Amino acid sequence: NILYEQYAADRHIQVTPAETATAKSEVESFLDGSISTQLSQANAAGQQSFCQTNTRQAVTGAQVLAGLPTSLREAQIQSQAIEDRLLARGATITAADIAAYYAKNPTQFTGACVSAILTDSQAHANALLAQINGGAPFASVAKANSLDQTSAANGGALGCNFTAASVEQQLQVPSLTVGAPVGPVQETSSGAWVIFEVTGEVAQSLADATPTIRQDLLRSTANQTRVANEVKAFARRSSISVDPRYGTWTISRIVPPPGPGASDLLAAALNGGAANASGSGASGSGG
Repeated sequence: NILYEQYAADRHIQVTPAETATAKSEVESFLDGSISTQLSQANAAGQQSFCQTNTRQAVTGAQVLAGLPTSLREAQIQSQAIEDRLLARGATITAADIAAYYAKNPTQFTGACVSAILTDSQAHANALLAQINGGAPFASVAKANSLDQTSAANGGALGCNFTAASVEQQLQVPSLTVGAPVGPVQETSSGAWVIFEVTGEVAQSLADATPTIRQDLLRSTANQTRVANEVKAFARRSSISVDPRYGTWTISRIVPPPGPGASDLLAAALNGGAANASGSGASGSGG
């Protein structure tokens, strides 16, 4: 991170407040993804995740970032913002590149419309699932039985802003079928039992997907390698200084300074012991 920052400074690259705000959101999103993965692994193993509070409520990336010491939090955000600028600098992404990525990754831009029925027990959830499998409409069962009154009023609908991959990961299923109920699944945060159903899919337009695609292309392996090579070349041409207390720099490594000899250490220990004894005697006389 220090090398990237020094390289950006050498190229007179300054991060704007808007770029810093974007970088903050990216760091939070990265943390959210890591937390989601850890939660899924813990749930699969029947364990409580360290990414949950005592009430089993999942923490968020924003909470984790906010909980860091100020200097560390600002350093993480600044590093992300600088990396974003360096990745964008010199990268050529055309409209054709974006369209090709969009066409190649349709599931990434397809939103899953999800509905849910919240119940108080596994037995109750199983009974409602039997009704649905017997032909009862999911929306009707949700309206009559779901404990989540907000979604129940809409037939259990939670919205269409989910990706199929995120739903599969959360529910621990390999694939989803539109119109087929999944569950019941116990919520780790509340202990309630929930039946889910993907009721439909909505494709995000190319125009709406363009900002996300651009970021994905900027973070391609080839582009990251390009920037890394630029920074390495910069480092090879840079002068290096080391605090003498920690050693000296020789070609490619730090050589630590010579340590004190054994006799010096022994003398220091003996002198320290004598000082302590003298101090104890003085204290005793004073008493």
